[in-house]
Amino acid sequence: MISDLLFDCDLLLSDSTYFPGRCADIMFQNRSIGKLGVLHPDVITAFDLKLPCAALELNLQALQ
Repeated sequence: MISDLLFDCDLLLSDSTYFPGRCADIMFQNRSIGKLGVLHPDVITAFDLKLPCAALELNLQALQ
């Protein structure tokens, strides 16, 4: 059941896609299954976005 799933987040310091200090690895059973964070201004500009954005990357296969 979904209520049995426990997740944790660890601060991620080395991903240039995200704003420094505003990104975390999503951890499940002591392994990274994704990332969550605020996009770096260079990424926002490269994709011609007008407002600050956050992104979530999640590997759903890791939950099987």
